Amino acid sequence: MKKNPTLWLFIILICACRDKERLATAEPLYEKGLELDRAGSYSGAVDKYREAIKIFPDYRDAHFQLASVYEKLALIDQALLEYKRVIDIDDDFAPAFNNLGNVYGKKGFLDSALMAYQKATSRDNELPSAYYNLGQTYVLKKDFLEAEKGFKRALELSPSDPEYLHAFGLLKLTERRYDEAISFYRRALQQRNVPIWRFELSAAYRAMGHLDEAIFELEKYAESLSDVQEKNIVQNQIRELKMEKIQKKLAQSRNKP
Repeated sequence: MKKNPTLWLFIILICACRDKERLATAEPLYEKGLELDRAGSYSGAVDKYREAIKIFPDYRDAHFQLASVYEKLALIDQALLEYKRVIDIDDDFAPAFNNLGNVYGKKGFLDSALMAYQKATSRDNELPSAYYNLGQTYVLKKDFLEAEKGFKRALELSPSDPEYLHAFGLLKLTERRYDEAISFYRRALQQRNVPIWRFELSAAYRAMGHLDEAIFELEKYAESLSDVQEKNIVQNQIRELKMEKIQKKLAQSRNKP
C-alpha cells in the first residue's frame, strides 16, 4: 500500500496545530510554576508544572523545571527520571545533560556523571557550568590533569566567576603549586568574600613561607567564626604562626655576619 504524502503532511500539520494549542494552554500554568519556584514555594511549583505537563506531555521546559525542583527537594530519583524525559523530548538540550550529571554525581555514579557532562559540552561548547562540573568530577576521580582542562575551559568562558576561580585555586593547592593557588584565590576573593577560602589561602601562604600574609588571612577567617571552640582552634593556629615568625627572625639574625 502506497503512502499518500499529501495525507501525511495534512496529519503532521494537524498534530502541530494541536501541540501549539496545548502549549498555549499549558504556558500560563508553567509561568505560575516559575513564580512559585522563585518564591521558594516548591510544592506549589511542582503542582503547576505537573498541570502544565498533563495538558502538554512534551513540554520540555516544564519537565526541566520540575526536575530542578525535585533536585532542590532532594528527590533525586524523581529528578533523574524527569531529566531523562527532557532528553527524550530534546536530545540537543545541553542544560538537561549538565543537570543529569549533577544528579548522577549526588548518587555517586561518577562515570555516568562524566558521560552526561561530556554530552552537555558536545551539544554546547560554551556552557561554562558543564566544564566546571566536569572538572569537579575529575577531581573526585583524582584525575587532576583532566580536571585542570575542565576548569580552564570554564574560566575561558566565564573569567570572573568566583566559584571557578576557587576550584582552580583549590586544585593548585592540592597539587602543591602554591604560587598559582595564591593567584587564583586572590582573584576569587576579589569577586566574593568567602571566609573558608581565606583559611585555604592561608595554608598556601604558609607553605610558601609568607607568614605575614598567612596570619592576615587567618585573622580575617577568625572574624567570621561564631563557634567559640572553632574560633579558639584558629586563634591557636595564629599564635603558632606568630611564634614561627619570631623564630624565623631569630634564625636570620644569628646567621648575619
